[in-house]
Amino acid sequence: MNNSIDDLVNDSAVSKRKSKLIEWTKRYGIAEIVSTAAAYVCSYLADAFFENDIAVAYGATVGATVGFYGTMFFKDIKKDYLTAKKNSKAYGIKGVSNTSKNLFIEFSVAEIFDVILTRPAATAASIYLLEKGAGIIVGKVIADIAFYIPAIISYELRKKHEMNNINNVN
Repeated sequence: MNNSIDDLVNDSAVSKRKSKLIEWTKRYGIAEIVSTAAAYVCSYLADAFFENDIAVAYGATVGATVGFYGTMFFKDIKKDYLTAKKNSKAYGIKGVSNTSKNLFIEFSVAEIFDVILTRPAATAASIYLLEKGAGIIVGKVIADIAFYIPAIISYELRKKHEMNNINNVN
């Protein structure tokens, strides 16, 4: 028991957790900001057209999804393109395909549950309990927590797999 408590307060363990949080924030932070703005815009458009809280919840979901993945896609394409250029390799259609595949691996499991169930349910319930403005953000935070657990696990497994492939080539 004491070893696990010591590990939690150990400076290197704290430093490792802090560096992971920083890494994940750099990876997902901008996409989350865009996603939040898009969720609000689309939720208000849905409200203007349909005047229905369920439509508002799905509008917020669509906005959040398009904002998040659009940002992640362009961010990863830019990163992968610059990496290929730095290594004097072509990027092109094959590179875009690999970037897309990696994003699919990272997010597919989390996204299936997120779009179909978690995000609309969390948003609708939050709107019902808190009204639209606060409900959209609270629903988004709840859904994001549920989303990032499998997404981060997939991301870390993908990175480990990529490192193993690099080490096996060398």
